[in-house]
Order: sequence, then C-alpha cells, then structure tokens
Amino acid sequence: MIGLTNIGFENFRVFDGYSEFDLKPITLLTGPNSSGKSSVLKAFQLLKNGFTNNDLQILDFSTNRHHLGNFEDVLNTFSDSDKMTFVFGVELFAGKEDEERIESEFYFNGK
Repeated sequence: MIGLTNIGFENFRVFDGYSEFDLKPITLLTGPNSSGKSSVLKAFQLLKNGFTNNDLQILDFSTNRHHLGNFEDVLNTFSDSDKMTFVFGVELFAGKEDEERIESEFYFNGK
C-alpha cells in the first residue's frame, strides 16, 4: 500500500523557504494565525486534482473548492521567484523502511 510520509513546500503561500512536515496516521496542525495550517490543507486539496488526473505537472485552479485563486496568487508574496516546489515522501510498501521522494516544481507562465 502506498502512503505519504511527508510533504514539503517552497514558495507556496506563507512558505517562503523550504518547509517540510512529517505525516503520521494522525497528524495535528497547530500554530498561531497565519503560520500555514490552512495552507497545508489547501495544498492537499490543490494537489488532489493532480493525483486524480495522474498529472502532477499541472495544477488545476479551475475548481473553487480550495479558494486559492490562480497560480500567481499562491506564490509567496515576499519571493521574487516564479517557481513553486512541492516534495512528497512516499512509502511504497507498508512496513518497509524504503521511502521514495517525489519532487515537482511548478512555474508561473504568465497565463
């Protein structure tokens, strides 16, 4: 069974530098306002479409469930970069220590 073990972001909403979160069977997101709790949840909603469509190279902003707007809206406001990075740790087989890392970079193309 495949399962996510961690997720990381760079240049996504409040995450200017790279931030990574371990995912366990029960994961609690706590912190002060504007610390990124909602951003983590919205990232899962945004990326769910990529997994559903089997294409992690395209972010689908056409759905309004995540209320993120468009690609330019989710880039960190303090960054000059037009690149956003997501990193996934994936456990390929339950009970095995083997872990695979998947990294996807998305670029704003001005459209």
